[in-house]
Amino acid sequence: MAAEILTRYFDGDKTLVGEIENNKCLGPEVACAMFISSAAASAKRKRHSKEMPKSDLIYGTESDAFPGLIKIGRSGDVKARLSSGNTFCAPEPHTLIAAAPTFDPKRDEAAAHEYFAEFRVEGEFFRISEAALRSYFSRVLLPIYHRELDEAIGGL
Repeated sequence: MAAEILTRYFDGDKTLVGEIENNKCLGPEVACAMFISSAAASAKRKRHSKEMPKSDLIYGTESDAFPGLIKIGRSGDVKARLSSGNTFCAPEPHTLIAAAPTFDPKRDEAAAHEYFAEFRVEGEFFRISEAALRSYFSRVLLPIYHRELDEAIGGL
């Protein structure tokens, strides 16, 4: 609030003169109470106007249709994604083996693909172990998510 007033002052906002004269008429106690009320209302509006960013999941699946391979993908609805994957891979369905939340699914999926690039077989399929995938998610993706979550919560 003080920054807004200083900005208005340095910008030459002449409406400040009217506000100052009004405050003089109200008296310092009433003017101060109105200022505090206005500042609190402004802070409340700002606090409630922010929303949590949308999160998605980076996930890993496996299927007997692709023995020894893990698919690394991203989705806002992993259940629906598995369902669609199971349709085109039937009768060998994909099974979820690991997932990590993310606020930037494109970035984090690309990072996972890059990390496992030497093990890429084709597209999103990698010859890696479940343990390697889970370790990557817990060591790399989860700390990023928690840091970004803390930043988002702090900004609310």
